[in-house]
Amino acid sequence: MIKRRIVETLLCILLLLTLWFILGYSLLPNLLPSTNSAWGQLVFQALSGNLEPITSLSSNDLLHLISHASEFALLGVELSLLTRVLYRCSSALPLLCGLSVALVDETIQLFATGQAGNVLDVWVDFTGVCLGYALVSLFAYLFRQFHALKADISTIENHTVSAKPKV
Repeated sequence: MIKRRIVETLLCILLLLTLWFILGYSLLPNLLPSTNSAWGQLVFQALSGNLEPITSLSSNDLLHLISHASEFALLGVELSLLTRVLYRCSSALPLLCGLSVALVDETIQLFATGQAGNVLDVWVDFTGVCLGYALVSLFAYLFRQFHALKADISTIENHTVSAKPKV
């Protein structure tokens, strides 16, 4: 029971930090877009093996979409763990919460200086939430299958031990 409370508390703190990051970034004025994503560009360059500066519009758009999807994939993992694994709520709840955060995020950007809400970003954000949800669902399924297989093996071992004749 204490372990469950600790995990709940840590997940809630992580969820709040993720929401703070996502929504806080939307509140920042986007006066210098190149400096806002400089760290992300360096990471993208390192992962892609390209050490030349990213200057094309398509690279920046790709970086923007990847960063949105990854932020919201983390949110999807956190929401799924909190609602489905710990509380065993409906599977639609983390998806609905993730979509709500995506809509709020883009609505905030409508009022921030230099930012603009974008319908494509809502779809990319929601895709990230769905990806995070799918990852948790996959790992939960594999976890259940592993434990079912382990239980079957121990049952078989118990039957073979008890079936041996005593000498």
